Amino acid sequence: MRFRGFGYKKIAKEMMLKRDTVRDYCRCHALTGWKEDFYPDIKKEMDEGKICANCGFPIDQPVRGKRMFCSNRCRYRYTKYQEQA
Repeated sequence: MRFRGFGYKKIAKEMMLKRDTVRDYCRCHALTGWKEDFYPDIKKEMDEGKICANCGFPIDQPVRGKRMFCSNRCRYRYTKYQEQA
């Protein structure tokens, strides 16, 4: 969600966590600042299927087919977000 530009509060609300927990996690994993600052080619990486379209977690692609999400949970959350937008 940080890759898509969401703030700590929005992520915390969606994930049902405390804002400080999200902030600490993001700091530990170098996900602070604007999305362009920490990962400039995010759209390209998502389109190529290298990272999850929802959370940005690296994806191991199967031999056949192409996965866009790292899990069913991410697919559901991404779809839910797209319906709201």
